[in-house]
Amino acid sequence: MSKEKDGDLQERIEVMYEMGESCRGIGKIIGMDRMRVSKFLKSAGIEIRPLQIPIAPYRHFNGRKYRLDGRYYRATTNPETYLHVDIWVSHHGPLPEGWEVHHEDLDRLNNDITNLKGMEKSEHMKHHHYKTRGR
Repeated sequence: MSKEKDGDLQERIEVMYEMGESCRGIGKIIGMDRMRVSKFLKSAGIEIRPLQIPIAPYRHFNGRKYRLDGRYYRATTNPETYLHVDIWVSHHGPLPEGWEVHHEDLDRLNNDITNLKGMEKSEHMKHHHYKTRGR
């Protein structure tokens, strides 16, 4: 991306954020994940607003209760599976051996089926390295 285009994008992100749009909302508009939007804003010296929506400590799915355990929702009963995996499995069937479920927008709390993608572990690791390193 040229410096001129990069500068235009930076300005566009800043304007949308100052008008009240969230990092996630901006990302959906311009086709970028919310973490990259956040980095653009931080690099411009803009303080990121705290989340406006309270995070629920518990979620329910298919008759099971899941608690927020660090960065993911985990079932409170055995087997202690993750909510995002259980949602993916309920729509696509068993996860193939060596596969993991990836959050497309990198928001581990967004467990909407449209945000979940099954992929081989090696691909998942490369995907996260690519996203976090900006390569």
